[in-house]
Amino acid sequence: MALLTIVALGMLYLIVSNLNIVEAKFNRANRTQMVLAQAKEALIAYAATWRDQSGNDVFGYLPCPNADGTGVANPSTATTACAGFVTVLGTGTDQVAVGLLPYSTLGLGDLRDDANACLWYAVSPRHKNVAGAYRPTPLNWDTRGQIRIVDSDGVTVLADPQNGNEGGAVAVIFAAGTPIGTQNRTPSGTGPCGISAKSAWNTYLESVALDTNGNFASSETAPLVVTRGIPGSSTNNDQIVWITPRDIFSRVLPRQDFNNPLTGVPPGQINTLTDQMRAALDFTIQQDLMAGSTPVNSAPVNRSSYTQPSGRMVGELPTTLSNGFLNMGYGTYYAHWLNQYRDIVCSNLGTPCLTINGTSCRGALMFAGQGTISPTNLMSRVRASADATNLAAYFEPIVADPGGGLNLLTGATPSFNGSNSYLPAKPSADVGACLFPGTFISFAQNIAGFNAGQVNPTTWSPLTSVSTGGTKGVTLGGNSPGSGCVWYPSPFTINTSLRLYFTFVINSSVMTTNGFTLTLADASIPQNNPGNIDTPMCGGPNEGRLGYSGIPQGGTQAGIAPPKIGIEFDNKYQGGYNDTTSDHFAFLYWGFAADNGITSNSGNDDNVHGNGITGSGYEPQNPRSLSITTATMTPYVQITGTSWSPVTDLVTVTTSAPHGFTSGQTVMVSSLQYRKIVSVTVTGATKFTYSSTTDPGTTINGGVTFRAASISTANWNGTSLTISTTQNHGLAVGQYVNISGINPGEYNGIFPITRSSPPLGGNQLELGSPAPTAPGVVSSNSMLTPAFGISSAIWQSATPSAPAAATFTTSIPHGLSTGQLVTISGIFPSTYNGSFVATVINTTQFSVPLANNPGGTFNATSFTAPGFAKVSTLPYFPSGNNMPRGSTIHVRLDISRTYDAVNHRAILTMKGYMDNLFNQLAYNCVASDFQNLSRDLSDLCPSRPATIEQDMIPINDVVGSALSSVYVGFTNSRAFTSITNQNIVISNFVLRSQ
Repeated sequence: MALLTIVALGMLYLIVSNLNIVEAKFNRANRTQMVLAQAKEALIAYAATWRDQSGNDVFGYLPCPNADGTGVANPSTATTACAGFVTVLGTGTDQVAVGLLPYSTLGLGDLRDDANACLWYAVSPRHKNVAGAYRPTPLNWDTRGQIRIVDSDGVTVLADPQNGNEGGAVAVIFAAGTPIGTQNRTPSGTGPCGISAKSAWNTYLESVALDTNGNFASSETAPLVVTRGIPGSSTNNDQIVWITPRDIFSRVLPRQDFNNPLTGVPPGQINTLTDQMRAALDFTIQQDLMAGSTPVNSAPVNRSSYTQPSGRMVGELPTTLSNGFLNMGYGTYYAHWLNQYRDIVCSNLGTPCLTINGTSCRGALMFAGQGTISPTNLMSRVRASADATNLAAYFEPIVADPGGGLNLLTGATPSFNGSNSYLPAKPSADVGACLFPGTFISFAQNIAGFNAGQVNPTTWSPLTSVSTGGTKGVTLGGNSPGSGCVWYPSPFTINTSLRLYFTFVINSSVMTTNGFTLTLADASIPQNNPGNIDTPMCGGPNEGRLGYSGIPQGGTQAGIAPPKIGIEFDNKYQGGYNDTTSDHFAFLYWGFAADNGITSNSGNDDNVHGNGITGSGYEPQNPRSLSITTATMTPYVQITGTSWSPVTDLVTVTTSAPHGFTSGQTVMVSSLQYRKIVSVTVTGATKFTYSSTTDPGTTINGGVTFRAASISTANWNGTSLTISTTQNHGLAVGQYVNISGINPGEYNGIFPITRSSPPLGGNQLELGSPAPTAPGVVSSNSMLTPAFGISSAIWQSATPSAPAAATFTTSIPHGLSTGQLVTISGIFPSTYNGSFVATVINTTQFSVPLANNPGGTFNATSFTAPGFAKVSTLPYFPSGNNMPRGSTIHVRLDISRTYDAVNHRAILTMKGYMDNLFNQLAYNCVASDFQNLSRDLSDLCPSRPATIEQDMIPINDVVGSALSSVYVGFTNSRAFTSITNQNIVISNFVLRSQ
């Protein structure tokens, strides 16, 4: 019996021992899988956030391996890609590099497997983060890996670059396990891992076959094969995890900076890229229209690879498309995402040949979206490189939801009804962007129309002439008294925008020549018709009227009837017109309504500066002393870190400099993926907390925070504007606020606070602002941001003890801390404007580093702001200079138009740019940008301020929708003395309206 007991206990001991051994092995394997998963997650995060680190690169790149065991990714140099692995120039982009996991570069600890060996790592050629010349292109959601994963049976393929929907493997992480066979792991390096990866790979890994440098020449068709091992195997015990293109882009796609609409904050990169490419293609069509109607610059390339539909050209984007139009670093994005786009243009650009969502277009830029397995399955498929010219591999038929572009590109239908922007909810949806809709007029193509539209008095010598051959253009001036004008005889529509460009030369040495106007006249007014002989669309002959105001010579009715807008180029001081004493540019509307009758009144005050009523849609004020709107300073601070506690439900934010907040204030916490207004509790000069029941994540790093409040209501009671906020705003009378996100637009802008709670009660503010005529419609994005008025700015050159700096004085205490960031706006000279680090001098003064002399000082008391006007003084108005004679002056006008159907008024924002000194201006802007009507000039030349600008000008209806249909023309007049004779030649006119 005792013997049986001993035997039983021995058997039990063996069973328990074996179970312990099995459990230990299981625990070791489990730990290995955990560190492999951690490494995989870190690599995906690196790829999905690479653009954040690089500034203007694309998402998706992975680091090089580490070669010496220190955990730092090997760099790329001038002669090598992934130095230490690839040593031959020109081959770095087509070799898989295998080495140690760069755990330090990934922000990880020294990860080890169950055998205490460092993790190994292989990266595909097309995803290696290597230096410029070796940078793999393209890298997008269709870029396949060049690694094939095979299961431990040696047969079953788990990831395949050629046939798999996920695009094969772009990276593999290995846990080498214990040595097997003859593997000798004598330390061979000085780093923590004790490994020289180039020569030691075969003493650790059995799942790959590499050259002596740890590399493998790879492609989609000849990929590196990695065979998954089995723990405990005597032939291959490598445990692996791998990363696919879908793994990476499943993290990229949800990012707001990737998928947001253009109006989002921040704008999404895919939609921004599409918009910039559309604008660049628009300009190529404009160039072709200037020369005729045949696509040359705008013609798609590689057309032979596609079936060409009748009347249209289909292919890939023109090779002449200039990346210079792709700003903000999107030239890089263009190179990587180009294969997702196709181009289609009309064979005859003179008239539209296709429609995009009901709009007639001269072409379309089509974006394919992610690949799909079938039209009804939205799982993404990584397309093979062999699919490049197969339209069906990229675009869906018209029955697809929300509408496919395949039928348009193959010619089955001339229309596309689907998405006009990338939709994160439907990433596979085709996108169609209309190319060059609307009206286009130019001297090059339409000079005959301008010739037919001359209006000259019959009793004197003509005051205008049109040259229809050679250098096509219009000449204004003559030798007899009278008025004259040249109009394009057909009206055109302005729905949302108008842009035009022309040049002029004053061919007169006489400094008292009068000048002229560019005029847009409402075509819905019967009186405004260039073909009506009895009421020619010119003003009176008096030189001050410039052909814009007054009854024309020989007419029985007043001339150009309002609504009308214009720019005057005034070369002569006329005191009765409230002119500035210098030659000047200025916007014109019309004067008081009592002087605007068709037959009973003359309209003589239509270009008298200062006449009219500020903010009136019936008689908008003709500005004179245009000035910059209130100069302001807005403080903010960068976020360096965040953490969240599930115990306290508090988020702790750390800032790079003292934030200046006090407990109870509301602030905006904003980053690429997070934007929220919160009430804060200050816990330190650079720390604060706010309540959150969920973890917002740690992606706030790199964001900013600033004072803000959400707007709940906006009301105009006929005498004052009251804003209510959902949080305590903590603002005082005399401070300024920036209002945004309210409709109609008159509510938005920078305004002074005239009354504040508690007198008003609650969270209310009364603002000094223009008078809206409709209730404010508040959206979820409506926001109030505090600002501080700047009363002066002075620049001081560098001294031995201090660098060059600008000192600003605020109208009320600024509350800043040294080291805080501030944004300065609204000052001329414009070099004072921008974002800077502040150094506090006293409660109302601070300085910022500023290396270059702005060229003057700023004093708020010398500026006035009638209406909604603002201006920069480059180069002529109101600087006191004369307009140059004999040199070419370039003119650009950008008008945006919205329509308020409830109040029957159009709302205009107008920017006028004039220049003849491009080579002397410190702006990245040239004459060709002025002529590029693909987008507003402020987009093409962000640093170039408008010469004259007015925002939110209301224009009321008279007959039809105000200024929706207009005539365009040039007007001039002169008096009865020969000294006022002028000769002004206008050339290179182009106009585009949408």
